[in-house]
Amino acid sequence: MSLSPQTAQDRFREGRRALLLVFLLMAMPLASFVPAVSASHITQYAVQRDPSDIAVGDLDCDGDNDIVSASAMGHFITTLYNDGSGGFADRQDVFISNNNSQRAGFVDTANGVDVEVGDINGDGKNDIIYYQENIRFVGETFVRPGNLTVLWGDCNGAVNTWSDTAITISNPIHVSMEVGDINDDGNDDIILVSIDATFSNQYVQIYRGPDPSLLTNQQTMPVPLTNGLYTDVMLGHWGETVQGGGIGGPIGDCEDLDMWLLRTPPYNAGVGFSVGHYDNMTVLEYDCLQDQFPNPMTPTAQGVHEFKLDAEHDYPMGGMDIYDSNGDGEVDMIAVVDGITGNISYAEKSGSSWNTQNYVVLGDYKGASITIEDVNQDGEADFFVPTELTLTRLQDSSAQNQTYLLLDNLREINTVEIILADPSGPGYLSSLSFDVGRRPTMAIPGQLQGGDDSAFEIIIGQQDYSYRFANNAMWLDTQGRAGAGDFLSVLTLDNQDMGITGVTIAPASYNPATGESQLGEGTRFVNVSVKNTGLNPLSGSIDVDLEV
Repeated sequence: MSLSPQTAQDRFREGRRALLLVFLLMAMPLASFVPAVSASHITQYAVQRDPSDIAVGDLDCDGDNDIVSASAMGHFITTLYNDGSGGFADRQDVFISNNNSQRAGFVDTANGVDVEVGDINGDGKNDIIYYQENIRFVGETFVRPGNLTVLWGDCNGAVNTWSDTAITISNPIHVSMEVGDINDDGNDDIILVSIDATFSNQYVQIYRGPDPSLLTNQQTMPVPLTNGLYTDVMLGHWGETVQGGGIGGPIGDCEDLDMWLLRTPPYNAGVGFSVGHYDNMTVLEYDCLQDQFPNPMTPTAQGVHEFKLDAEHDYPMGGMDIYDSNGDGEVDMIAVVDGITGNISYAEKSGSSWNTQNYVVLGDYKGASITIEDVNQDGEADFFVPTELTLTRLQDSSAQNQTYLLLDNLREINTVEIILADPSGPGYLSSLSFDVGRRPTMAIPGQLQGGDDSAFEIIIGQQDYSYRFANNAMWLDTQGRAGAGDFLSVLTLDNQDMGITGVTIAPASYNPATGESQLGEGTRFVNVSVKNTGLNPLSGSIDVDLEV
């Protein structure tokens, strides 16, 4: 991890030997080392307030992936159009409040909390699917519903001119949403997990394409929170045998996508979560013959799989992702941010069971979410973890490690950690760390420029947070103003890249009159610190030209 440089004056006052810090242009030493690539860098793009979720897909049918961003506590969602070279200067906002006037006030806040990109009606054009909670107020005598909306893709029109279909959701509190072609009919479908206003029941809701507004294309499964809260939902193939050769065959079975749910311990309204682990997995196999998922609350239901990730603690997990690591179409890896242990925990499928308690060191960070992707196209699964906070670890008198979250852990700039699979064998390399923003909460890899075999770019979003201390004091993480983090960061990576993190020259003398360090005549020791900012391991030596 790169550290913020200190001035020679700071170091002198701290009783350290005075050093002269010389800043060099990165292009000079890099020119002879990797002339065919450019340095990894971060570009920021303004969006609507509190980008709570982001999705990637080609929205204008030009072959380049674009970005769409949801907006918590806002009236809009934002689209950023790719210029073909990985730039996103062209921005359009879509007004989503239920008040048709763009002078809508606070009571009409849409609170768009989730957004996805998919082809719902199978016409070859990507659609935008978003969910808005519509904010609720204390003392209201009615339940303010939410809205699930599809903006129908149109290659010839801007997103803010697309037609839409809105579905009213009577259980409005959003938990998670996922989009994919569940039944292999060429139309993407929608999974929405939400909670009722009394916080007693959650609802797993399925809306199938091509028209999710039809009641015949919908399925709702109520699950009491006393069974546990489903915090994350993913779609992927469990690996069951397909009978009958698919839709149109003798039986009509299909290569379906099954539902993967991460579940907490039981929850009771007014009491909270019961003591227990947060690593419970539920997988629901889609039944193409019945055209529905089994209800997990039905004791005799077929196609329900329950197992644990075998966490060694009772901390909540920091997000989940699933992955097909060998390309056979079946999910064989599950990864979670392992609470506040500073690790990633992953499970790998072996036959009909799962090998659990595999750990990768994240470091002294609290991860906000996790994404699995082969970012450098080497055929191995890599991890992306935006870090929300740092962790303080101390050892007490009984030699037990204790983890604390203190005010100092709310640092100004946090990172995205990219952990690459070791290309020389099993295991993972030390993480690559990139400073990206105050509270990064999501990191989505996407092919935004270059060819199909080039390194992915990473789109990073950050939310506005509030924290509560042990004495119930509140910390509003807005730096005194709402909207301090209303931007997305695009991290451009190269497979091979290197940067300079610092140069020191010693000995140097401190001039108190000018507050500067000075070099006199004679031999000096020069130390150049470099960092691998690319995605492939590097070894060997480089030539550096230093000019003072």
